[in-house]
This record gives sequence, C-alpha cells and structure tokens, in this order.
Amino acid sequence: MNHNITTINDSNIFSFIQRGNRIPVIFLHGFCEDSSVWDDFLSDLSDYFIVLIDLPGFGKSDPQQNCSIADMALIVNTVLEDLDIKTCVLVGHSMGGYVALEFAKLYPEQIAGIGLFHSHPFADSAAIIKNRQKGIDFIRKNGSIHFVRKLIPNLFAPRFGSKSSLIISELVLTASHYPEAGLINALEAMIKRVDNHGVLKEANFPVLFIVGEEDTVLPKENSFNQLVLPNVSDIHVLDGVGHMGIFEAKNKCVSIIKNFIDFVSQ
Repeated sequence: MNHNITTINDSNIFSFIQRGNRIPVIFLHGFCEDSSVWDDFLSDLSDYFIVLIDLPGFGKSDPQQNCSIADMALIVNTVLEDLDIKTCVLVGHSMGGYVALEFAKLYPEQIAGIGLFHSHPFADSAAIIKNRQKGIDFIRKNGSIHFVRKLIPNLFAPRFGSKSSLIISELVLTASHYPEAGLINALEAMIKRVDNHGVLKEANFPVLFIVGEEDTVLPKENSFNQLVLPNVSDIHVLDGVGHMGIFEAKNKCVSIIKNFIDFVSQ
C-alpha cells in the first residue's frame, strides 16, 4: 500500500493505493470516517487495483471551504486522473455514496458499477436538515470531540455496540482529530445536496445496495424505495446490522462486494 497526494486549490487530498491487475475499485468513506475504515477489506481484494480516498477534512486530507458533494466528486475525478484510471467501480459508505452518485452523474462513462453501502440518492428531509444544523451548532459551541462521542456509538446496532467498545473507542479517537471546519463543511454539503434518484433510474451500470436492517441513521423508506430504481441491481439487507456493516458484518460485506465486482468486471 502506498499513498498519493493530489493538490487541489492549495490543499492536499490523500489517497492510498493497493495495486492489482484487476478492475480499479474506489472506496469512499462516510461522514466522521476516513479511508482507514476499509483497511480490513484489502487482504481479501488483493487482486484488484484499490484506491482509498480521504475526502476533504477527513483523515490526512485538508479541509476545503464551501466544498459541496459535487465538489467532492470533482476531487475524486482529479485523483483518478492522477492515477490514470479511466473506468472503475465506486463503493461509497453513507456520505461516500452521495459522492459516488454525483460522480456517476458527472462521469457516467467512467462507471462500471456503483455500490451504495448504507446510502441512498434522496435529498435530506426537513427533519434531517434540522438535525444536521443542530450538529453544526453543537460543534461550534462544544467542539468536535464531544460531537463524535455522541454520534459514533449510535451508528451501530445495539447488540454489536455492546460487544465492541474497542472498535467504537478507536473510531471516536480517530474522528476526534478531524478539524471542526471539515465536519461543519461536510454537514453543510449534505444539507445542500440535490436529489439524485434520477441517476439510479437512468443508470446503464449495475448498482449494489447494502442495507442495514437496524440502521437508524437512514430513513427506512429511503433505503427501500431506492431498490427498484436501477435496471440492474444486487440487493442485500443485513439482519441485525446498523449503519456500520463495514465492522458489524465485515466478512459478509467483503464477500458481497467481491461478488459484485466480479459480476461487473465480467
């Protein structure tokens, strides 16, 4: 695994590359995460050209002011241009799925397939916008450490959370180092993002859906209403899993993603 630095608007965007001979697969993390959440997937995908990107303000990447979800998609494209990647599979967790859909809207010819991992194409409801704005106000008043301590444990299904305090503590510790500006920008970007269900309806590529049956972060109607949109889809609803199947059902999710990549590449 080596890293690549792409400089955009005087800020550095880090990506991490595992070189392989098979189709490039780009993993995009969610809010309050960075590319390291995918690390345990790599050994099972050693034949593939894997790119893990730290989105602006997370991991090692610098925050960017007023960086929208569409801007993040442009950043992803610049990283892929740096790596001379013309076609790829995009897998996005939560916020990373929003970025993947924007990328597909802008560069459909570069997409072999998309995986929406606890994500969906719909714009925020008024209630969710209000909740995100509360998060912004809380960070400004109390700082990011207290925010992530409240947020991250609630991403997991209760049964997993009660048995996996070390994983949750490590995620909280990592997220507590992200700059407040990065968290606030990401929340504002999600609030302002547009409805992209048309991208799925018009997709000429297969779409993978991984849904957590106990995911309390995404509205159930959003998770399930999207499933009928694409012409070709691969649907998995994970029993007993919340919003973090990356950890809650790691082996199963790796197998699902690997099978999807193999289907797309054939």
